Amino acid sequence: MRLLFIGDVVGGSGRRGLRETMPTLRERYAPDLIVVNGENSAGGMGITERTANDIFDTGAAVITSGNHVYRHREAYEFIDRCERLVRPANYPSGNPGHLFEWASLLSKAVELGADPKFITLGSRNLDLGLKSYNDTVGGLGGVNANGQPTQMLWWPQCEVIKATATYSVLHGRTELWPYFHKTLDFVKKEYLDTEHGGWFAAYVPGQPRAAQGEKAFYKGSVDGPEWGAYHMTSMFYELWRISDPKFKVWSRK
Repeated sequence: MRLLFIGDVVGGSGRRGLRETMPTLRERYAPDLIVVNGENSAGGMGITERTANDIFDTGAAVITSGNHVYRHREAYEFIDRCERLVRPANYPSGNPGHLFEWASLLSKAVELGADPKFITLGSRNLDLGLKSYNDTVGGLGGVNANGQPTQMLWWPQCEVIKATATYSVLHGRTELWPYFHKTLDFVKKEYLDTEHGGWFAAYVPGQPRAAQGEKAFYKGSVDGPEWGAYHMTSMFYELWRISDPKFKVWSRK
């Protein structure tokens, strides 16, 4: 059996390149099965039904993914029903980090004038996300669907810290402070590279970093094509903003 595996198809230019080169590749290699990694096919990060179909139309039988597969919420239903789109076996069915991220975004929306009912929705997101909180280590995630240790990515920890502080300070949910402090301590212990600077991308409970291979030393701000530190920067900014004695709510002006 001859397998042709292509990856990583990134954004519209990647899909166009795949479409243009696939006929030549199929003629040259005559593959029995074509597999394409498409987790970043939508705007450089994530996947949607449209971008997945673009890839399938080139002749791909299977699309593989990775930690960016859940970047676009509108794709969740498609991901669940598409049997030819493969989700990583060691990745949770949904990343709870996005629940904390959305809680913060909903709070900001209310500051900008949205209906205050969205604070209730944000709180519900937090409560649901906390069901995946790992009290043993003090962070979000770390256990897969089979109950086995799996990697805990850097960015969900940022979102936990930001959201728990936001709802404690601005919305009176002071019972969230223990999660804030535990997660902050966890980040300081397991993610900060005190020798070279920056944050490590992931941590696996119970495994020494040196035993996890080269990828264990990747930095969190270099997360696939995301050459930036959005989650870190927004966390630091929001913590500074809501703790400033001169704090003012966001304004549309």
